[in-house]
Amino acid sequence: TSLTMAETPLDSIPSIFQDLRASFKSGKTKSIAWRKRQIEQLYKMCDEQKDVFASAAYADFHRPSAETLLYDCGVVSFSLNYKIYRVHQNVCTRFILHTS
Repeated sequence: TSLTMAETPLDSIPSIFQDLRASFKSGKTKSIAWRKRQIEQLYKMCDEQKDVFASAAYADFHRPSAETLLYDCGVVSFSLNYKIYRVHQNVCTRFILHTS
């Protein structure tokens, strides 16, 4: 599979950053459902693109596909799946000020 990677122009990064900051400030990232959906989308991307990742690792490092699928995609998928079912345990209901 031959894919081309689209590069982000440097001059567009500030507006992307501002959009992300606005999303965060809007409060939508506080929702457990929103957080869970983000993790699910990462899981889906990792699963759907695992062969692309394996091909890239082989092309760049001559790394066997099985290694990438097991050690990279497998571990990441497992971790994301773990987080999907435990996201509610990592949500703080109040603001904590870190002084250190």
